Amino acid sequence: MLLCTTNSWSQVNADKKSKTEIDRERQLIREEIQRYFGYETLPIRYLSLPYDASVNSNIESYYVEIGFLLLMFVPIVLMLGFRKKPVYGIIIMILTVLLALISTANGTLIKNKLSRISLIEDADWFSNNFEKETVLGAPVDNIIVSIYKASYNLYQPIDRFLLKFSGNFDHITYPFLLLFFLLGSFLLDKYLKNKRELVQIIGMSALVFAFLWLVFSAGIIWYGYLIISLLFLFLFAYFSKNSKKGIVQFFNYTFISIVIIWLGATLTLRISNIYQIDQSAGVHIFDAPIVKYQIGAIEPTNGKRFTQENLIQNYFPGLDQALKGINKNDNLVYSIGTMFPYFIKKNNQRLFNDNLLALFQVILNKYDNDKVTVTKVLKAYGFRYILVNLKLYRVDKTPEKSVQQKYKNFMNYAYKNPELSLIATDRIVKGERGLEYGLFSNEIKSEGSYAIFKIK
Repeated sequence: MLLCTTNSWSQVNADKKSKTEIDRERQLIREEIQRYFGYETLPIRYLSLPYDASVNSNIESYYVEIGFLLLMFVPIVLMLGFRKKPVYGIIIMILTVLLALISTANGTLIKNKLSRISLIEDADWFSNNFEKETVLGAPVDNIIVSIYKASYNLYQPIDRFLLKFSGNFDHITYPFLLLFFLLGSFLLDKYLKNKRELVQIIGMSALVFAFLWLVFSAGIIWYGYLIISLLFLFLFAYFSKNSKKGIVQFFNYTFISIVIIWLGATLTLRISNIYQIDQSAGVHIFDAPIVKYQIGAIEPTNGKRFTQENLIQNYFPGLDQALKGINKNDNLVYSIGTMFPYFIKKNNQRLFNDNLLALFQVILNKYDNDKVTVTKVLKAYGFRYILVNLKLYRVDKTPEKSVQQKYKNFMNYAYKNPELSLIATDRIVKGERGLEYGLFSNEIKSEGSYAIFKIK
């Protein structure tokens, strides 16, 4: 009887452990993947994707920046094929306005620091404080505030309705996606029946890929780049055989001009140094360190060529020397959301990525946040270095701010930890001797982007 009870108890513990691990994995997926998609009520996540991808409502970073490419197709669609059947055009315009209402109500709100508001949790705050917290003055500011406020108020009944039937699960959304795909295929086939075979193939390919992207990509924008290319090809193929006179000719030239201007502006943006936050930010069109490294420029101070070490030093002061120390041995490295694995030798063997601190939080919980014990555990496993991204908290778009909390827990762990020594960082703080590189201070002058600790 005792053996049976013990086995049963062991099985219960195993089940609990398994459930905990499953919950942790689900939370990690929610933090890492769903941030591209958004945390709105389903199916709003799908409907707001074109707007979110265009204005970076979910992920605010240049590597997902596509400008107006997706939204620019909306007015073009409104102009295609509805001159003879204006009723269809009116229906699509109404649906487009509804889509804009849903998107702006769930997008980035114009406040002091462009923060996003959860409709459910912060509804009272929004109604009472939105106009007070928004910096007003210019006429455009007032117009934008009015639009956002109207969108927000009009959207709330829609959100309450969807919460009753869909919530945060796809059992309602997926059947609708499949239904819209079949309906879209039927309408597109009917619309393109008399068009060239090339136009039909490109149009159907764009629709199929868009459907697969919505179902499988979780809103990650670079998985859907092919849609943009296919839409460009579709428009070019659609108009290429038509008469080159009048409005068609004007449309072709206008469209091509817009694309060329956009590509030129994007290229300039990508090679500029506006993301390097220092005194030269935005001054030069070209990012000087990269250009020097690519052309093998000679440094006037020492007469030597601009090397990879110089390049790293320009972007991450102090990192180069720390990397030399890390690469002298084969000790394990614990990386938290950094891009430095590329610089570490044998990184496939000695580096562990815990990008959102999922495992580290488990270790902290297991040892009751005892920073000395946790460090000894890491050392026992063979870890000697910890690399951390100081801007990791910015990726957190979850309503519960779980990543931010884990980041705070890590910083509390690192603060005055006798088992750790800070060997490199680009954060600038005000210390006893003035401005210096450091991590913890009452006055931080420059947030920095990284910190490297060595386990003693």
